[in-house]
Amino acid sequence: MLPGIAAYTLYIRGVALIGAPRASIISTLEPVTAVTLSLTLGYKTSILQFTGITLVLASAVTAALQNRQSGS
Repeated sequence: MLPGIAAYTLYIRGVALIGAPRASIISTLEPVTAVTLSLTLGYKTSILQFTGITLVLASAVTAALQNRQSGS
């Protein structure tokens, strides 16, 4: 339970530090991080998972670029 409380506390502090728009973009990368870690541990990944990673990364980049253009 303590690791969960620590993670949540750090997450809330991070959102306060960098702002909600940036935090939401970064949080979309969590599934990508999970798959990357699974690959380093030797788990096999399907083409469907790689397709999902590509879509998540593309959407995160698009959101970041739109956020930058709007001046937020």
